[in-house]
Amino acid sequence: LNQKEFRNHSTACTSNLNHYQEVSKGYHSVFFYTRDGQYERWQFGAIAKNLLNISANARIVDIGGGTGRFASFLHSRYALTDPVLCVDMSPDMLKLAEDEPGVATHCSDAVSFATKMQPESVDYAFNKELIHHLQAPVELSKFYSGLYAGLKTGGQSITITRPKKNISYPFFTAAKQVWMENAHSSDEIQSVMRTCGFKNVRLAVEEIPLALPSTEWKDMIRSRMWSTFSQFSDEDLNHGIREIERRFESQNETVHFTERLYIIIGEKQ
Repeated sequence: LNQKEFRNHSTACTSNLNHYQEVSKGYHSVFFYTRDGQYERWQFGAIAKNLLNISANARIVDIGGGTGRFASFLHSRYALTDPVLCVDMSPDMLKLAEDEPGVATHCSDAVSFATKMQPESVDYAFNKELIHHLQAPVELSKFYSGLYAGLKTGGQSITITRPKKNISYPFFTAAKQVWMENAHSSDEIQSVMRTCGFKNVRLAVEEIPLALPSTEWKDMIRSRMWSTFSQFSDEDLNHGIREIERRFESQNETVHFTERLYIIIGEKQ
């Protein structure tokens, strides 16, 4: 992560992931990812209020940054001098990120990138909706050890994720099981961070009640917008949607749930 890499907006990417190739086509049409939509405004604001003042000359990387929306938000919010480096393993997602102001792109998986960071080269390392893709304990340890080495003294690692168990999404049974199998508890994440050297590791929880048209929720499932649904066949998803319709029919044409964000911050002292 030298200065040239931070200013390079078109880093070459060679991998091609089928799942993200598909979801990238309609990514910003979904409630959770609509550009400047209700949810995006709430989520970005909820994260920002848990951060200390970030100086304009801070060097920031957003690992697993997808289409670059959050990276662009950070660049604008803190009037950063350098672009925020958006790292993602999907070239299709990064193609969208290249159009976001204040964003540089780099194609890599999270663990490879973290373990190859230049020592003490970054002030803030974000990862949002990424950590459930990494397996414990080996990948988590490699990831956070790499971040620790790459952060400057006084730098922070900020992980934004969702709960492992304390969720109220209208999932069908098999999907909820997949979610819980893949997610890491906040205690586990904090423990790994401390083992890797981070100090003053802490958890902030932000939540908001939400309501969605049931048709929109079911369309999101059918399109496999979340990786939780990616391993299910069309038949499995249709069967799951029928289960949802039976279990949540009292909610008529709307599904209600509480969205919870876990924001886990650790410092390199």
